[in-house]
Amino acid sequence: MSTPTVLHRDQGIRYQIADERWAPQVTARIGDSFASEPMTASLGATAADFGALAARFIPECLSNQLSVVAVSLKKSERVAGALINRDFKSPMPAGVPSDFSWFVPMVEALTIIDSAYEAKKPTRDKGETIDFWMLAVDAERFGRRGIGGTLLRLSTEVARQRGFRRGVAECTGHYSQSAARKAGFAEMASVAYSDFTYQGKKVFAGIPAPHTHLMFFEKGLA
Repeated sequence: MSTPTVLHRDQGIRYQIADERWAPQVTARIGDSFASEPMTASLGATAADFGALAARFIPECLSNQLSVVAVSLKKSERVAGALINRDFKSPMPAGVPSDFSWFVPMVEALTIIDSAYEAKKPTRDKGETIDFWMLAVDAERFGRRGIGGTLLRLSTEVARQRGFRRGVAECTGHYSQSAARKAGFAEMASVAYSDFTYQGKKVFAGIPAPHTHLMFFEKGLA
């Protein structure tokens, strides 16, 4: 087993480049965290549902040297959080979204904001724009340590060192959107949950305030 690339240590947490050894814990953590996200919850998807979806992205995101994991320094080596990242121009993994019917409305909404962004700032090639894809923190065990913000900051530094010129993030909820703004990201596109329609139904209209929009954010890295 190779020596981990440690990026930072703080408050009993070690931050390092993610690799395949963390796949089971990262997958479970993402599933648990995203099951309570506004869009996922409104579609009735469970932690197991989202974990199965996240697992399709894990091989890419834990081998591309772009993702960061936060690990407890205690002997348990428990994953406290993770931010899995991918190139914005990478195609969806095989079977996504076709194998996940519940995810299709989310994909359509994401496509709207992605396309609106691309109309403003086209990304022509890989290696230009990194997508900060899925952020998950074990808030119950490791809350109030700023893990989410640290993961984003370190991921941004890693992407900059790898030559990416821009970083983007699609944020589904008010709190992640506030965190993106705090980290210096600017809103580039959005879709109001009350307006979005899928197969004639406003599937996200029941999402409660303060979660009102799906938003696309960008930050320059060069």
